[in-house]
Amino acid sequence: MTAIRGFGFFVPGGMRKPVRIDQVRLACSSDLTVTSAADGGPGSLRKALGTVCTGGTVHVAPTLAGQTITLTSGGLTLDRNVNHRRCARPGLTISGNSSTA
Repeated sequence: MTAIRGFGFFVPGGMRKPVRIDQVRLACSSDLTVTSAADGGPGSLRKALGTVCTGGTVHVAPTLAGQTITLTSGGLTLDRNVNHRRCARPGLTISGNSSTA
């Protein structure tokens, strides 16, 4: 969300006067499943943590049992409360890739 610099609205009827916006809701998922051992992109842990709603749940697919998620682009950022379910898949490893930061 840090890449968003602004947003606009189109008001029906071509109204040119100022319009009061009462609420803005950003779309996010409340339930996501990690399906990829890749560091980023669709199905990745990084993508799931970056897009899940506050209070949402991140699951880990059973197909990731025995695999390693290697963090090649830095640490993971958690900037909201997130639940995790089934993250202790047998043999699932999250590697910091020998990072010192």
